[in-house]
Amino acid sequence: MQIYKPQYTSNGKTLSCKRWYIAFTDDRQDPPKRLRLSAFTSKDVTNTAATNIDRLLKCGGDVSDDLHKWLENIPSKMRNKLSEFNLIPKRLMKINTPLTERLQEMCLDMENKKSPIYVKEVKATITAIINGCNFVTWGDVAAGELTNYLGNQKKSRNFGQRQYNKKLKSFKAFCRWIVAQRYATNNPIDDIEEIGQTEIRRQRRVLKYVDLVSFLDTVRNSQDMHHNLTGYERFLVYLLALQTGLRANEIRNLMVGDFNFDTNTVSLAGAFTKNKKKLRIPLKKETAAELKKYFCNKLDNVKAFAMPVQPAQMIKQDLKAAKIPYKVGTVPFREGEGYFDFHSLRHSFLTSLDDLGASSAIAQRAARHSSFQVTERYLHTDDDALRAVIDKQMDLTQPQKQVSQAG
Repeated sequence: MQIYKPQYTSNGKTLSCKRWYIAFTDDRQDPPKRLRLSAFTSKDVTNTAATNIDRLLKCGGDVSDDLHKWLENIPSKMRNKLSEFNLIPKRLMKINTPLTERLQEMCLDMENKKSPIYVKEVKATITAIINGCNFVTWGDVAAGELTNYLGNQKKSRNFGQRQYNKKLKSFKAFCRWIVAQRYATNNPIDDIEEIGQTEIRRQRRVLKYVDLVSFLDTVRNSQDMHHNLTGYERFLVYLLALQTGLRANEIRNLMVGDFNFDTNTVSLAGAFTKNKKKLRIPLKKETAAELKKYFCNKLDNVKAFAMPVQPAQMIKQDLKAAKIPYKVGTVPFREGEGYFDFHSLRHSFLTSLDDLGASSAIAQRAARHSSFQVTERYLHTDDDALRAVIDKQMDLTQPQKQVSQAG
């Protein structure tokens, strides 16, 4: 086993290559064959590589765990060369499979456990990281490259700490999956920690009743179709969010068959809810009647609404048509100021329950917040109690009529 730097002549001068090379004889072949391998710029790292190559020659295919880890972490070009020399058993060349193929496998594994939109989002996030960091195979994955990429993306794309941590979590989950499938033995990014979240979360506001009715009336009577929905369809989406507290992604995954107009309820599988629990929510009878009329000619197995992936732009456009500002005030917002986005409809729902005198137990049940799980163990509410409060809500299926009655 020999390490050396090849020399070459340039402009009459004798120079040495930057990289060290390893020359060795493979005695397993008949006759023995002399081989050469480009290694590293560091002599110490090259010496370690030479020692490990000698171990590979002598191990007879029985590769130890520490040798396996070394093979995972060397550059893919070097690993491929060792494979050409028949120094790496074929079963260990799984680490040479492109990460994009491993990601495809993981997504197929997730399809029966997660919603299609969630799988698509995770796949897009991890693909962007793989491409941005130039991670081709497992041996290319490095903690420094990942943190540099996320840090630069955070600055250039102006996303916050929560998005940074979300992207980091997605890629760490991908790496853990690779190790769990025994495609690799160690996780090079397992020790990367999330950044501390000091940013103020988006402050939302709720609309005054008159403004809310005006907004719904404008949308209902709108002749403009945008974001794949007619004015009336957008009105139904907003109405459903306002009177059930359903989140955008939950509405997006509703099928027509999820609505039961005999019991006036809407149900959704746990795969599509934030707390991963199956839900069933009572519908106000007037709202149920409006939805029943809209769904009358639709099949049970089709999506209830063609909801856009990002509903913020949809509601912003409708607010503009109703001459209602999307944002009121500047940071730091005062009481009553903030954004009115799609999630503000959920805020409006919970605020209306409070205004109607709903107990904290009913409000917590309606909110379905995962952080209230411990509290729910001590609460004893039922669907009838929640329905009683929902039935007290104003009938918003005819917005202009409500304004006239209020006047």
